[in-house]
Amino acid sequence: MREQSNSVQTRAVAIVASLPETERALLLNWAQQVLAVRASGLAAHQKIARIVGITRELGMTKPLVSHLTKEVQRVAWDERSKPMRGVIGGAGAGLLL
Repeated sequence: MREQSNSVQTRAVAIVASLPETERALLLNWAQQVLAVRASGLAAHQKIARIVGITRELGMTKPLVSHLTKEVQRVAWDERSKPMRGVIGGAGAGLLL
């Protein structure tokens, strides 16, 4: 479990390092505000609402989704062999039918 945690942390650091400076600063600001909400005495549902509000205010949704999409594509498709891509494509086609 510890090994998997290190792998996730390493991947997260690599993703953040690849961000443009403006997006990295935006992410830092967002993370600091989220941590402040986490440490607050608000009820859980109020914390969730506030974090969603912060995410919208700072415009984090589009960059976050964009980078997550690229990372998922890289891991789920780009790093796969041709036979494995065929299996994934077949499974996807099977789900659609």
